Amino acid sequence: MAVQWLQASAPSSLLRRALLGNAAFSLLFAVVCLLDAPALAAWTGIQPPFVFTVLGVLILPFAVGMGWLALRVADLRSAGRVILALDVAWVAVSVVLLLTGWLPLTDAGWWTVALVADVVALFAVLEYLGLRRLSTAQGGTYAEPTRA
Repeated sequence: MAVQWLQASAPSSLLRRALLGNAAFSLLFAVVCLLDAPALAAWTGIQPPFVFTVLGVLILPFAVGMGWLALRVADLRSAGRVILALDVAWVAVSVVLLLTGWLPLTDAGWWTVALVADVVALFAVLEYLGLRRLSTAQGGTYAEPTRA
């Protein structure tokens, strides 16, 4: 009988994978915003199309930077906290926009904003769990260590 040994993954792997997934999704979103702003404006009802161009220009370096951090930085706790906070802010703003009707969204636009917010919320949950796993693996709590 063969016995297989499963090696436990590093505590940082969940956070790293969540950040890489978030970076890939953000990169895709930024590229779509940059390449097809007029179609997105018509689809969602958000005018003028320049809004999507600006969104793409802002999200593109965020996505590239997040991917770089996830691949190159050994200790992702600080970066993970910042990105988690940004993701929570994105979801909160999306919910406010959907509930207040501040934007003249089409039905497709409403669902698109909701779907993107759901995906970002999923990444936020995974990032939070990844940060918790790092904290637990180090025998501490989810808090930045103090330096004396």
